[in-house]
Amino acid sequence: MGLFNNAIQMRPSPSILLFTVLLGAICKLRQYSTVITMFKAMDSKGIKANTVTFATLINCFCQMGKVDFGLAVVENIFKSTYEPHIFTTLLKGLFKENRVKDAIQLFNKITENGYASVLSPARSSAWVREEFQEYLYLKYPSSLGYTV
Repeated sequence: MGLFNNAIQMRPSPSILLFTVLLGAICKLRQYSTVITMFKAMDSKGIKANTVTFATLINCFCQMGKVDFGLAVVENIFKSTYEPHIFTTLLKGLFKENRVKDAIQLFNKITENGYASVLSPARSSAWVREEFQEYLYLKYPSSLGYTV
């Protein structure tokens, strides 16, 4: 935490890469609440997160069983100019909690907003949709009534 505390006070602020590496290392130690606290401190100091930072934050929420907080982060990303490369982490978190309906709703929002290529680069939206539908059919047969 000493390095983080020193870095957050520096002017000009160090690159977001330093903060993202620190958050990632602490996340790997399963200190999820510490990562969230550090992220809030960065945000309050005006340090702008990147997509990897957001992915780390969402991963922490999912690991803590707080997928709804991860969804809130995604809502902020949809409203911002960030390129959201973090959706697979949140989809996995929803499936882990057996929240298939929520995963389908997020998937639909992702594809409706034109981010299907983030889920599978170099593939068409139709292909991504078909693959997702097949995954649901194989893993969650009860999801057949949902629209993808």
